[in-house]
Amino acid sequence: MILVIGHNYRYTDADSLISSIVLADILNQTGRPAQAVLINPSPYVIEHKTLYRLSFLDLFIPPVVDIETIEKNDLVLVDHNDPIESYGQLGITKQPILCVDHHRLVNHDIKEIRIEAVGATCTIIAKMAKELGVILSAAQVKALIYGIIIDTRGLTSSKTSEEDRIVLDDLYSQYPIGETVEEISRKMIVPDDITQMSIDEILHCSLKEYADGRVGIANVEAPSAEVCEGRMPEILDRATQMHYEVYGFILTFADRNETLVYYFDKKNRFPKLVHKPRTLSRSKDIVPFVLDRLNQTI
Repeated sequence: MILVIGHNYRYTDADSLISSIVLADILNQTGRPAQAVLINPSPYVIEHKTLYRLSFLDLFIPPVVDIETIEKNDLVLVDHNDPIESYGQLGITKQPILCVDHHRLVNHDIKEIRIEAVGATCTIIAKMAKELGVILSAAQVKALIYGIIIDTRGLTSSKTSEEDRIVLDDLYSQYPIGETVEEISRKMIVPDDITQMSIDEILHCSLKEYADGRVGIANVEAPSAEVCEGRMPEILDRATQMHYEVYGFILTFADRNETLVYYFDKKNRFPKLVHKPRTLSRSKDIVPFVLDRLNQTI
């Protein structure tokens, strides 16, 4: 059995879940028994906004498997290529047989790698299905459409590629979904309600780890700067206590396409604040900058 694992230790998202579910079915249809799985039993691994997004799709939530199951089966990584974002957190060292991802390659110890500079892993999964002649169900096509739109913020993110647009058009031609990109975007791209979140939840929102756990980067999409204003002093104070060598806190304001990135660096290699009058992509704009600077200062 092949276990298909998205980045799902700290948290998972719609692109990762949808990609792992559809890829598992593609593998099954091509004679390679597979199942999409989660590896963290925490009820918080799927955030509220992701559960909300999945509620519009006819997909199952993958089951949680234990360490023994992970160790005795082949592994496929989806939407990440560094095991620290999934089974590496459990102390497991195992070579994946395949990786399908759209992030920067940091782990070369994989038998087969497919990484493309696109805005969503769902884009690559849709291409694979077409290349292999796999017939996707209407529910899967709809899910891939949603996954691409969510992960590219309605095709407005800086990581959006022409390939995302081409694949999205092709998926729309396969299934008359009855909703435009703009309509899905308004429904799916929902800001984080930080007024209802604890400081700990805010600092761990959409948190991903990099560089063998030395770097942690959280990502909060707030409705406006005004909503955040009263909580920022406590957020920034508590952020200094995060255990990472470098902790990044991305704050995007949905009402003005503006991004603030706060860096908390124990060795003072990063600016304390970066302000950009546009929406930044963590994977395209921020992670490469952080990892490159870390490598330069080793």
